[in-house]
Amino acid sequence: MTVVGLDLGGTKIAAGVFDGTRLLSKVVLPTPEEGGIAVVQALAEATRKAEAEAGVEGVAIGLGTPGPLDFKEGVIRFTPNIRGLVNFPIRRLLEEATKRPVHLENDANAAALAEHHLGAARGEGSSLFLTVSTGIGGGVVLG
Repeated sequence: MTVVGLDLGGTKIAAGVFDGTRLLSKVVLPTPEEGGIAVVQALAEATRKAEAEAGVEGVAIGLGTPGPLDFKEGVIRFTPNIRGLVNFPIRRLLEEATKRPVHLENDANAAALAEHHLGAARGEGSSLFLTVSTGIGGGVVLG
């Protein structure tokens, strides 16, 4: 199954197209300083560019975003490092822009899972991931 992974950061948006665990393409764009709907547009653009580079369309999108999230509603409650994303319905807006289902996750949790399954912690029973970038966060994978 081919999917698109998106990482929304304070300064950049990274998009990768994956076929299982194999990375087919990667695109990096700057995060729009004006925030809000411009961020959704940039996420959709990164998705299109990564898919064009890979030569395939993803069936779904996984989106990692900073800040506290309302997973049920698909809303970013607040981001400390991106303007205009307060009680922001990111999932609905990105689904409308890309015509694909979007699965929302905290960016540090998504990075912890990726590192555990695909990176340096691959094959370990449990792992701890810490990130210090535009913000500070982390995630734990147990068992």
